[in-house]
Amino acid sequence: MAALGMVSLAACSDDSPSTTPGTTDEPNTTGEPNTTGTPTTTAPVSAAQLDRAEAAVTGFLDALGRGDIAVAASTVGPVSEARAAQAGGLEAMLRASTEGRGAWAAAPGRTVTTLGVEPGLVVVVLEGDLQVEGTREHRVAAFPARRAESADTWFVEPWAYDLTAGAPLQVVAPAVDEQEWATVPAGQPFPVTVASDTAGTVALSFAGDEPSDRPVEAGGRVVFPGARAGLVTAVLQAGPTLDATAFRTRAPGEA
Repeated sequence: MAALGMVSLAACSDDSPSTTPGTTDEPNTTGEPNTTGTPTTTAPVSAAQLDRAEAAVTGFLDALGRGDIAVAASTVGPVSEARAAQAGGLEAMLRASTEGRGAWAAAPGRTVTTLGVEPGLVVVVLEGDLQVEGTREHRVAAFPARRAESADTWFVEPWAYDLTAGAPLQVVAPAVDEQEWATVPAGQPFPVTVASDTAGTVALSFAGDEPSDRPVEAGGRVVFPGARAGLVTAVLQAGPTLDATAFRTRAPGEA
């Protein structure tokens, strides 16, 4: 399968979609850090299914944090499992992720934003402070999850792309710093350009609102209206290939 290229994101305007996300606070009974969900309860995915997808992703990350490879492996989706097998094996990929993705298990102030993209597809975004080489830094990470309808089970798809080519969805503009912040002037359009030899679909969510999707031809360009500062989540699909990324935007001069 051909690898997808970079995605170029320019700056945001102040308008926003009308959908208002709900907030769900659940008691912590696991000993893991508290998580605050802000699921978008929109038509494509029910609130109950959003909760189940979120649980699959956080369970996957918490298992990595404990070093429980077997439990983490049981939640990985079939596309990621197949891709990992082609790149050295799923177990090796999971063990290599215990210090990276597994760090989310102990992230202070970890928050969770859960977005329904379409029936059977959810993206779970985690935000918090991670210990990176002894330094506490702000981080944002997005994890796609797909539902297996026959088993009515949600699986995490962290590597649903050609691993030899790297992650297909990369933000190149605006510049996103090492702590997942991007500075964007207000009142500008938000175009997305996909430099790829494979057509696909890009869905974008601003500030946790319902995602808006646009088809993208090979090397095409799509403009998303209604952008605003805050959390930005992008999802790229092309056949079985799936990738997601997220970051926060702020106005020039904001700390």
